[in-house]
Amino acid sequence: MLYLIDSADIEAIEKIVDVCPIAGVTTNPAIIGEEQRNVRDVMRSIRSVIGDERMLHVQILEVEYEKMIAEAEALREIAGENCYVKVPVTSDGIKAMKELKR
Repeated sequence: MLYLIDSADIEAIEKIVDVCPIAGVTTNPAIIGEEQRNVRDVMRSIRSVIGDERMLHVQILEVEYEKMIAEAEALREIAGENCYVKVPVTSDGIKAMKELKR
């Protein structure tokens, strides 16, 4: 079983990482919005706390294929290799998933 923290609260993530054998963090725009900080800053902070070896799952906001691709690539650039981009399951989303998998 894998344990993921569903949060963008850096202090909470730090506390949990010290105690629990977590596999990573998952978050979405609503959770990040609660932090009232720039998405890039939040993602970088999370990555610095969990390290490169743990997974970071983050959801995109865009709904159009080309914009989904651009946003997903930008998020991965920020979060690094062990980043999993959550894409909405729509026609454009499925098309984007296929392209991003390549």
